[in-house]
Amino acid sequence: MGETGFLVFNSNAPTAMVPANLIIEFATEVAESIFAAWLLAQTALAGFGARVGFVSIVGVVASIATNVPYWNWYRFPTSFTLAAIIITLVAYFVAGIVIASVLRPRTTA
Repeated sequence: MGETGFLVFNSNAPTAMVPANLIIEFATEVAESIFAAWLLAQTALAGFGARVGFVSIVGVVASIATNVPYWNWYRFPTSFTLAAIIITLVAYFVAGIVIASVLRPRTTA
């Protein structure tokens, strides 16, 4: 396989990270957590581990859906792809612990 590259050029982009980048990233993470919590609320899972596992599986799906296509189509390095997947999985696992702690299981009538 020959050499490959991926370049994104934006002449209007700021030259350094600005606070808006952190705000957007934070808002994105909060939105993802809200969606994961909503999905969990639709289930009948009662056990803490099952609830954490559910949110973690949501992270697996998100990670595969975003990172594997970049690796496949744009030839992102395997090491980068694996690191990105691990970071996403850890983030969703931690979010799962928080969500499962805060969002109580449904009570059946």
